[in-house]
Amino acid sequence: MKKSLMFWLMVSCFACEAGDISTPMDDDDGDDTGTTNPNPDGNSTSFCPAGPFASSPFPEGQDRLVANDIPGSRVLDIPEAIQGSGLAEGPVWIDNALWMTRIRFDGLPAPSQLMRYTPSTGDFELAFPTDFGLNGLAVRIDGALIGASHGIGALVEIDTDTGMATTLVSDSAQRFNSPNDLTLKADENIYFTDPDFQAPPDLVRNTAAYRVSPDGIVEMIAGTGPADITQPNGISLSPAEDRLYIAHQNGVKSVDLAADGSVVDGSISDFGPPGLEVVDGLAIDCAGNVYVTLFTIGEVRVIAPSGDLLGTIELRRNGVVIDGSLTNAAFGGADNQTLFLTAGDDPSNEHILFSVDLPVPGLPY
Repeated sequence: MKKSLMFWLMVSCFACEAGDISTPMDDDDGDDTGTTNPNPDGNSTSFCPAGPFASSPFPEGQDRLVANDIPGSRVLDIPEAIQGSGLAEGPVWIDNALWMTRIRFDGLPAPSQLMRYTPSTGDFELAFPTDFGLNGLAVRIDGALIGASHGIGALVEIDTDTGMATTLVSDSAQRFNSPNDLTLKADENIYFTDPDFQAPPDLVRNTAAYRVSPDGIVEMIAGTGPADITQPNGISLSPAEDRLYIAHQNGVKSVDLAADGSVVDGSISDFGPPGLEVVDGLAIDCAGNVYVTLFTIGEVRVIAPSGDLLGTIELRRNGVVIDGSLTNAAFGGADNQTLFLTAGDDPSNEHILFSVDLPVPGLPY
């Protein structure tokens, strides 16, 4: 399915509600011989050092790690934030801080605000009071913050200095269901998922994953419609930008990409071991390993590019293993070797951020 994609430039006021942001009418050091940077001269690998990298984040002979909660990461402690049960989503590392959305369970589309955690100071704060209706976030190669807005059914750019939003990608004929996550290729290809989690009740549109080409053509990725997968969710590119991973309710799909960013016909296939259920977000390290967050059991499965399971990262809050509400992951920190994880705070307004230091760097969202 291809159609012209409308690129709208409309700036919202700082204090606007989401409904006002609308479109116009029309180490273990691992093996010293580890993985080298698969594309050292360009694209998203500019987020990675030159390598070589440890081929696995797990110490030799081990297949389990623990991510602990980050003290102070409670929404309850921020009076300006929208209170009530919810979850953190869409972590992305920009300018020495972790940005994320915090979605409150309150109607459709659910309200959400931008939060920010700065490890050097320990500050966990509301970045802007605006309800952007955002879910997944990404950072463009030039440092711009881009988000998937279920509030308006479009992709937007957020000015991190002013909090002003610009609608970048929308469909003039009909809003997207509930843009959930996105990933950006350095050549300006964009890929995003559109489940119907936060879609208006009266909206009738198929769920799918999409590619937006640099010249503004939107194309549904074959094999991602409702007849093929249930609720496309997290989406990420390999470090070499030649493979796309798409999470969904019952697993992960792998899609090969041509040099121009288009999908290679017939290349979509299942990725990873059996048992990947209710998959939410994805993160990628510089060795190409895929970090798959399992929402209902609160664990991360780490999978090699070959599809083999390397191990599991469990989450502990106040020293106790959590058993659900794990949403997404991203790499950050001074050396990009800290894996940050986001989770829900229901029912007890607990910490929503977790982290674990690893021997391999990764991509910032």
